[in-house]
Amino acid sequence: MVRTNEHALVIGADTFSRVTDWKHRNCVFLGDGAGAVVLKKSHRENGLFRSMLWAQGEGMDHFTIFPGDAYFTMNGKAVYENATIALPECIRQILCLNRLGLEDVTMIFPHQASARILKRVAEELNVPFCRMQTNLESHAKTAGASVPLVLDQVNRRGLIHEGDLLLFAAIGAGWTWGASLYRW
Repeated sequence: MVRTNEHALVIGADTFSRVTDWKHRNCVFLGDGAGAVVLKKSHRENGLFRSMLWAQGEGMDHFTIFPGDAYFTMNGKAVYENATIALPECIRQILCLNRLGLEDVTMIFPHQASARILKRVAEELNVPFCRMQTNLESHAKTAGASVPLVLDQVNRRGLIHEGDLLLFAAIGAGWTWGASLYRW
C-alpha cells in the first residue's frame, strides 16, 4: 500500500467482551482494544524493509467461536504450544533473511498473547524478557489491537528514537503468524 500511495492506515481492533464467558476463569486474560498506525511513504532506503506472514488452518478449532455458540472456545495448551514455537521461528527467519541478529534489534513488539508465552519466547530467543515490549498488565490480551497499542505506548513514553530497528511479531487464531522489521 505504501509503495503506491502516500499513506496507509493499519488498524487492529477486537472486542472480546462481546464473546467472553465472564464465569470462565480465562476471562481475566482478555481486553477490548483498538490500535492504528498511519504509515507514510518514505524515500528512505530502510523503513519497512521486510514482512512475512504464514497461515495454517489446522489450528482453527483451538481458538474460535463455534457456530451457535455465544462465547469463544480456547484450547490453552494448544495456543501456548503453537505460540511458543511459531513466534521465535518467525523472528529468527525474518532476521536471517535480512542477515541480522537480535543484537541489531532495538525493541521487540510481540503480540500480547500472555506473559507466560512471551517469557517462553524470550527464553527461546535467549534474550532478556525486558526486550519484549508489553502492556498486558494494563490492557490484558487485546488480540489484533495489541501490537499497535503497545507501539503507541512505548512511543508516547519517548523510548523510540530515529534509526531504531523495531521487530514486530504476532500470532492469531487459526493459526496465522508473522513478523515485520521497521527502521524508525
